[in-house]
Amino acid sequence: MIRFWSELNEAARQGLKAQIESIDWDEIDELVRDHGTGEQWESLAERAEAPPAVTVAEFKNAATYSQAFEAGAEALRRGQVAFVLTAGGQGSRLGFEHPKGMFPIGPVSNRSLFQIMIEQTLARARQFKKRIPIYIMTSPQTDAESREFLERHQWFGYPRADIRVFCQGMMPAVEQTTGRVLLEEKGKIATSPDGHGGMLKALDRSGCLADMRKRGIESVFYGQIDNPLLQICNPALIGFHLLRKSEMTTQVVRKHSPLQKVGNVVRVDGRVRIIEYSDLPEKFAEQRNADGSLKLWAGSIAVHIFDRQFLERATKHADSLPFHRACKKVPHIDRSGRTVQPTENNAIKFERFVFDLLPHAENALVCEVDPAEGFAALKNAPGAASETPEWVQKAIVDLHASWIRKCGGQVAPGVAVEISPFYALDEAQLAERLKTPLNIIKPTIVTDDSGTPAVAKGTLHATIMAGGAGTRFWPASRKLHPKQLLTLIGDRSMLQSTVDRLRGLCNEKNLLIVSNEALVEQIRQQLPSVPREAIVGEPAKRDTAPCVGLSAILVSARDANATMAVMPADHVIRPTEKFQAALRFAQQLVEKDPTRIVTFGIKPSYA
Repeated sequence: MIRFWSELNEAARQGLKAQIESIDWDEIDELVRDHGTGEQWESLAERAEAPPAVTVAEFKNAATYSQAFEAGAEALRRGQVAFVLTAGGQGSRLGFEHPKGMFPIGPVSNRSLFQIMIEQTLARARQFKKRIPIYIMTSPQTDAESREFLERHQWFGYPRADIRVFCQGMMPAVEQTTGRVLLEEKGKIATSPDGHGGMLKALDRSGCLADMRKRGIESVFYGQIDNPLLQICNPALIGFHLLRKSEMTTQVVRKHSPLQKVGNVVRVDGRVRIIEYSDLPEKFAEQRNADGSLKLWAGSIAVHIFDRQFLERATKHADSLPFHRACKKVPHIDRSGRTVQPTENNAIKFERFVFDLLPHAENALVCEVDPAEGFAALKNAPGAASETPEWVQKAIVDLHASWIRKCGGQVAPGVAVEISPFYALDEAQLAERLKTPLNIIKPTIVTDDSGTPAVAKGTLHATIMAGGAGTRFWPASRKLHPKQLLTLIGDRSMLQSTVDRLRGLCNEKNLLIVSNEALVEQIRQQLPSVPREAIVGEPAKRDTAPCVGLSAILVSARDANATMAVMPADHVIRPTEKFQAALRFAQQLVEKDPTRIVTFGIKPSYA
């Protein structure tokens, strides 16, 4: 590790020193020396049976559901429930080189995964008129960018005192053949996150567990960032957990095939545990009951409820969450300092899994959910068979369309619809809120998050006027560097900040940025995710009226029924949520009466 010490400058030496001091080397030594086979999966699988479970049928039984719902609702009303969201993963597999939580997935709104999770939790808190603290676990790779994103979007309206971000730990990667710790570069050890099971240690180390205790939290709802159908703090699910006196409850789906790639939730020797699909011998995966159903039917979806006291007890026992060894390809430098890009597995990574807490929990419980109502994981890039952005968006649309149809409404085939959690978190709430059935014939968001009566909203298109020459802002700006492309406030340019303000309201494919020809390439560099055809360069400066007219023609060609908003690229508007609420309200006014033009102004502060 210190082979290249003499070549490092003082800052690099201090960085490497801090890394070395942060690692438990006795633990690493023990993990490297432990070449045992670990669990005897064949023997475990032979003794495995179906776990104690609340099935979908029991969950939806009117009597049992009502009792469970009330028990969970009471816990929420007392402020005894917290939400832990793990968001340490990058979106690399999606072709998105940012934290996965930033990925825009709303089929109409283009809302990010972070926004979906936070807004749903806020809606749940409003439902029971009680605060629900959120604890978001990041990784060192995603922490800074996630915090910046959430800060820039003002935490999507969540009370800042009720949301905390904490970072999971890292483990060094070791060479598969020698156990030697690998270097990523001359002054940096090659490391990887310690797995979602790292949550336990990180919650304790960060003070989040102590914060839960101080707040009187008794139940901790756990979910992962990549499932936008996650039923956050579902009262009935919490209620079943409480009524069965379970220390850990896990939500599952019924496997559609024996070899489906999900963890198998089973009971072995009276204890609930998970056998990963890769560890379950095929002959046991294929076993069936007399009625033809799978014997080991319960597939894990990484949704759990923990007793807080159980988590605290687990932090005191090092063996509660054992490390798992995974052979991976890890780029590194060799002894001469040259970079090595391995073509086959060359290293061992160590990670913990949170589901390994199940065998330690008393009265561990399993609750089944219909995947159409609670599970659509975003994992794969477009082109894969499932779990792609398009596949997940369809799952969201199908769920919300089914609510509307069950409430007597209609959704035209192939039309995307989203229901804001601020309007309805489930079918029952939608039925309560609707006065007349909805008839959805164009892409629509059903919402009242602006505080106004809810209406079905069509697609919003936005034109950003970004053609200024920068002459009045000289000498800070120049002809080819006008103020809308400069970073004047914060760390984003005026144009980038304008686009950021529209996230969640307007899909990037429905943006139109009009500038002059000379600035088009600079704008494309600043906004790489905006479609190239959405950035229009005018051949001559003719001020705003021709710009708006041109935009109207182009937007009309995209969508004849679109509502178009027009705004400059050089405004500072805060807070974002009030701007968005005003824009949503204006859209509703225009959709009610298409002859209207709504203009925005401010109350003058001087004559």
